[in-house]
Amino acid sequence: MSEKKVIEIELEELESEIRHDKIGEVCYADTGPPSSVITLKVQHRPDDLRLGQPLVIESDKYLYYSLITRLYYSGNDLAEKFANTPFTGLLPPSQIEGIRGKEFYGLADLMCLRILPNKIRDELEYREFMRGFDTIPPIFSIGREVTEDEINHIYQVSEYSDAIGTLRGFEYEVPIDFKLLVEKPFGLFGRTGIGKSILNKIICLYILKHNTSQLVLFDMQGEYGLVSRADNTKGLAFYFLEKIQIYRLSEIEKSEKVIDGAERFFIYKENINSNDVIASAQNLNEPSVNVLFQIENLMKRKRIKFDNLLDAIQNIDPTEFEIHPLSLRALQNRIVPFKRYEFLETRNSTDRKDSLEHMFDKILEGKSIVVDFAKYGTNTHLYLFIANMITRRLYNMYSAKEDESKLPPLVVVVEEAHKFLKSSIIRHTIFDRIARETRKFQLTMAVVDQRPSQIDEEVYSQIANTFVMHMTDDKDIKRVVQTLPDSKKWRGVISGLQKRESFVRGDAVAVPSIVKVLDYKNEVLLRNKLGLVKTTAEKINEMKGKDLTVLEDD
Repeated sequence: MSEKKVIEIELEELESEIRHDKIGEVCYADTGPPSSVITLKVQHRPDDLRLGQPLVIESDKYLYYSLITRLYYSGNDLAEKFANTPFTGLLPPSQIEGIRGKEFYGLADLMCLRILPNKIRDELEYREFMRGFDTIPPIFSIGREVTEDEINHIYQVSEYSDAIGTLRGFEYEVPIDFKLLVEKPFGLFGRTGIGKSILNKIICLYILKHNTSQLVLFDMQGEYGLVSRADNTKGLAFYFLEKIQIYRLSEIEKSEKVIDGAERFFIYKENINSNDVIASAQNLNEPSVNVLFQIENLMKRKRIKFDNLLDAIQNIDPTEFEIHPLSLRALQNRIVPFKRYEFLETRNSTDRKDSLEHMFDKILEGKSIVVDFAKYGTNTHLYLFIANMITRRLYNMYSAKEDESKLPPLVVVVEEAHKFLKSSIIRHTIFDRIARETRKFQLTMAVVDQRPSQIDEEVYSQIANTFVMHMTDDKDIKRVVQTLPDSKKWRGVISGLQKRESFVRGDAVAVPSIVKVLDYKNEVLLRNKLGLVKTTAEKINEMKGKDLTVLEDD
């Protein structure tokens, strides 16, 4: 009897040591290969946890900062026997005890992202001790929620850092280093209608705030000017009008010119070359491409007297230069859309700069560029043509400059990127060269797309930082996680993302993270984060009542 009493006392003492912050205990761990994992036996209901949620495994020596990648129940014969019987409602599973504790329990597989010492040292020393998953925690180590102090040590902050949102399930902000972000290509991916444009605006605003780069944006839906035509949210110019030059592919009313400083976009046909035509036409067959190059070569050798390539294609005599007539006819059919574009003009003898030349001057003055497609917003042919044409000239401008210090860092933001970057067309565009080469020229690109699986694989491999929102297509999910260790485990995390959530990874963020993106419609919050005293809206209100008729077109 006395021995029995001793055991009861010891159990009472153990019960009193239970930690209220405990989520579970480690029952398995493996550093790999082929796959690394820490498995946690969940103490309470597993539906209190979520995929992508950060946890800390705590031992006496280390803290294992980890994300949940899988939630499941282990095989249980008793559960199979009870299921679909009258007994299931008699006693909650959480109360059914066995010799080893609860008979029914959930398991959580974790991916360890960082190992930290379990003692607070000064900041520099602490970060030096952070390392990857190269050891495993002791069995029965406690799993718990991460603390704010641990978050502050894990996520590095620089003078160029700002938070696009908070860590999923917490109010802890996740800082992104916007200087590191713009030094290499980055990508923003997610299905249509999930909020990519809003997140893109937040990223661009922070880039403008920190002056880490200037931007060139091709604005199909009118989202980046003063106010979005798509959803009535504020654009980049609403907050940073003085840093933005807008070009609009339609006639400019005087009142519009006063409010947002927009210029009418026009280009001289003499500036169009064969690669611009190929990029816009897409899927142009090889015989037609050969005819195109043949005509351009004839112009360069002064054998035909046309001022521009489009007129040459339309009017050349195929019999005079042994040009295949059917291939020429096919090419002529593909350039028909150019006839409808009001912004295409002939230079003749004027010295007036077209918008291409004008925007390069503005870039040198420190402006970011927004090309607003206005009424042409749904015209994919035109978008491909304009984006490729401008970017090719930027590449030539940056790669030819001997003194790089005179050129500002520049990010070209490309939406619908797979239309430029798919393997069948990319060799005819400039974007593959920008992805591979131009970080040394201070020119790089950001790709915004819903179909990353259609982007050329070699180009995709150059993307250093990714922001991934909800996706459903397995090929797209596979592409965005392919460069991650244990990539298969991340697929469930990506498919489980909710609206306004983004998976962020790369060298601009300390560890891969699931972020709840900040509320863009909260203007007061955003204004405070951008450090603004007055918004453009307030500046416009101050202009009311003034005589604006003195502001004439250039």
